[in-house]
Amino acid sequence: PFREHDNPIPSTIYGVSKLYAEKLGEYYVAKTKMNVVSLRLARLFGYGERPGVVFMKYMNLSREKKPLTVWGEGKTSIEYLYVKDAVCAIDKAIQSDFPSGVYNVGPGKAYSVLEIAEAINSVCGNSGNIIFDHDKPEGNYNILMDSTKFNLLTGWTAKWGLLDAIEDINILSKE
Repeated sequence: PFREHDNPIPSTIYGVSKLYAEKLGEYYVAKTKMNVVSLRLARLFGYGERPGVVFMKYMNLSREKKPLTVWGEGKTSIEYLYVKDAVCAIDKAIQSDFPSGVYNVGPGKAYSVLEIAEAINSVCGNSGNIIFDHDKPEGNYNILMDSTKFNLLTGWTAKWGLLDAIEDINILSKE
């Protein structure tokens, strides 16, 4: 898992901007003694995401009882954090007497694309309706963060498991 002290190497301009903001915070801490806390949140998901994002794309297809297309074998995995857990983590950081620094925040589990597709299909009553497209490239990576430092300082842990979060999104989508 990625730790806060690991040297990040951004692969996108968005990642560069996030790293720049962290470094700017470190500069202000060193020059002004200002307290700056930076939370590195795992990949967020929740109700109201853009339709093209994997969770909402799969949710919309599954509700319509259409097949979900998984690239390769669907083994690529990323640590996802439900937005309601992210709000609770931010609240903990605001309410705590936090030392300056960078903190990873995530549930401590990475989910594969296949696990996500199966969970969504299970919640939406579309089980087994998955197509594997072996012609599409699979990322073949596993992104997981070590959130021990944040968890120990705040006592925070993620409350929403993958299935519970998908069920919540499904309910919110129907309202």
